[in-house]
This record gives sequence, C-alpha cells and structure tokens, in this order.
Amino acid sequence: MNYDVIVIGSGLGGMLTAASLSKTKKVLVLEQYNRIGGRFSSYDIEGYKVPTGAFHTIPYGANGALGKLAQSLGINRIKSFPGICLYSYKGRFYGLNHAQDLMSLFNFMEFGTMTKLIGEKVSLMDPNITMDAYLKKGYITDKTYSFFNSFSGFSMGLLLDQISAKEYISVIQTMARFHNPGYVEGGCGAFMEDLKNIILGNGGEIKTEEKVTEIISLEGVLKGVRGNEDYFADKIVYNGNPNYLNEICNNAVDLKEPLKPSCGVAMHFGSDEPIYKWSGIMICIGTKYIPGVVCQSVYDKTLAPEGKYLCSTCFASSGNLKEDMKNAKEELAEIFGREKVDKLKLLRVCNYTERWPANYAAQGTDIDVTTNYPNLYLVGDGCKESGYIMVEGVARSVSRVLEKI
Repeated sequence: MNYDVIVIGSGLGGMLTAASLSKTKKVLVLEQYNRIGGRFSSYDIEGYKVPTGAFHTIPYGANGALGKLAQSLGINRIKSFPGICLYSYKGRFYGLNHAQDLMSLFNFMEFGTMTKLIGEKVSLMDPNITMDAYLKKGYITDKTYSFFNSFSGFSMGLLLDQISAKEYISVIQTMARFHNPGYVEGGCGAFMEDLKNIILGNGGEIKTEEKVTEIISLEGVLKGVRGNEDYFADKIVYNGNPNYLNEICNNAVDLKEPLKPSCGVAMHFGSDEPIYKWSGIMICIGTKYIPGVVCQSVYDKTLAPEGKYLCSTCFASSGNLKEDMKNAKEELAEIFGREKVDKLKLLRVCNYTERWPANYAAQGTDIDVTTNYPNLYLVGDGCKESGYIMVEGVARSVSRVLEKI
C-alpha cells in the first residue's frame, strides 16, 4: 500500500500531524496498541473520564500552541480558565487572577524574586546552572522556593535541581505571554475522537494493533515501514520514544546517551463534593509530596457522573508505590481536611516509568524534530520546543514538522 505520509504512533503528536496533513495528503496512522490516544486520552471508570496522562488541562489555554492548532482544524474544545490558578499554603487558599495577586501571599522581596524572572535575558544564561542553584544565589525564602518547586513538579514532573534555570525561566516567560491556562472541554478522549473523525473523514486510515518493527530503507533512502504488512510513503513521522527509534531505523537520530524522561505517579479520585471550588488548577506551597491538584469537573461537568466530581494529583516517585500513595493521601488530608479526603474514592493510579513516562524527554533535554534522513521526522514530548511544556511542547513539535512537510 502506498501513502503520502505514514505516522507511527497515535498519541497527541501523531494524531495532530495526521489530521492536519489529511486535508491534502493520503495519510496512514499505525498504532501498536488496541486503542488510540496514548497519554492524551481517557478511560471511562464508573462514569468518570479518567485521564491516561494529561489531566484534561492545557498549560497555555485557548491561545497557546495546542489551542491554535486545534482551532485550525475546526476543533474548539480548548478553553481558557477565568483565572490563572489557586494556591494553598498552611491551610489557606489564595486565588490568582493577575500576577499582582501574588502580593496577598508573598512579601515585597519575595514578589520581586518572582517578577525578576520575566526580565531575565534567557539567551545569555548558562544552560548548565540548575534552577535550584540560580535561586540560591539570590534572595530566597522557604516559601518562594517551595512555590517554584511545586510549579516545576506539577507542570514538568521535575524538581528544581533537575531542570536548568535557562529552561525554567523560558517556560515562565512563555507562560506569561499566554496568560491563563485552560482545559479540554469534554476531556482528552473527546479531543482524540475529533482528530480521528477528521482523519477518517478526509480519507485517511488508522490501524491499531499494528506494531512497526522496521522502517524500510532502500539504498539509504527511507521508503516505508514494516508492520503486519509493508506500507510505503514519501514521508514518515515518528510519534514514539526517540530512544527506540534507532532500533527500527539505523542511525536515525544521534544520541550520545539515552534521553532521560520525566516520571512520577498520578492518582485520580472520584467524590460526592468538589475537593475545592476554584475553576482551575491548584499549586500547593509548603508541601513535601503534593505539588498540585486539579478538580476537573468543577469546570467541566461532563467529566464525572451527575453530582460527582473528578480530581487528580501527581508527585515524584520514591520507587515504593504503596508508600508514595500513603504519603500523598496523608498530605492531601493536611491540605483539605481529613473528613473530605477520607470520602475520596480512588479510581486509578498511574505509575509513569521510563517505558511509559510523563515526558519522553525531561523539559529542556529534548532533541530536534528532524533526523538523519530528510523524509523522517519526530513529533511528541521528546522534541518539545524550549519554553513549551507538556502538550504545548507536543503541539509545537507538530507545527514545526508541518512547516517542513
């Protein structure tokens, strides 16, 4: 079978690429598992739309990279929150609608440490200095350090000594341009169904349970892929773990050492009442385990059964999942109260490991979307653009590949 483009992998990057190209090209998507979506989908568990990865939230909202790409496809599910976020600190909650609202929680010197990041000349910064080292060179309190650490943990799955100051500040500056974060109306699974319908509606094909074992090369030129059968195309887009690409395509990418992913644990709960009532995400300051929480069905009632609420959190893994879950639950009780947390029903636990991580490449360690072959490209969270986190980075990788194809 001959196609214009073959996309390997049906995660967010692969499906966005295929949907965009299907308008003018004959497209085939090959997925090794029995369902599409990867870490941007959801499971129906007792009527709750429990995410497989992304928490149904979008870092840069309707005007960000994913929002704009979705709009170009006629998908209008990406909405912006009315405010930026909610903060918890020592049992109190602080709503943040504008940057100056931080003054209700932080003193003038602490606020100055935060606003200083917006004016930093990122291009002149040493990429080898961690955010931890950067902060400790200036005025820093335990509260502001915890603020930065929780933001990094919740949005990137990294501690401050695991990310460069250059990349961290680039993320802050990019986020400031887009203002409020947002969410996927109807959830990630519904968004994936929209992409699937676009691909199929334009005459494209999607094949599941079709693992690609080889990218076919003839005299040094890539001609197609080998799955359950051989498929041929002018262009190939790989939406998978870059660490494994060379296993199916000799010398496709130059990796001095394997990309280090960001990993961790996510817990998803159902409840009869919202764990908080703010329409957006919550960053937890002064905590040891929990960097943030999101109660998705406060702002999207379709994500839970009528009268019920879905909420999610994530945290770093110690390697002892049972102990991690216990510690996380205890800290949630400290934040929201024992009575409320004891009523939460655990729906699903996701342990993101190196084989199935939160991101294939930790923020700031990504590789380019191009490869050593002119007709082979990468999309996904192993090739995020600097300053663009999680699904926003995936969307930017897609946009860059579309420009080249």
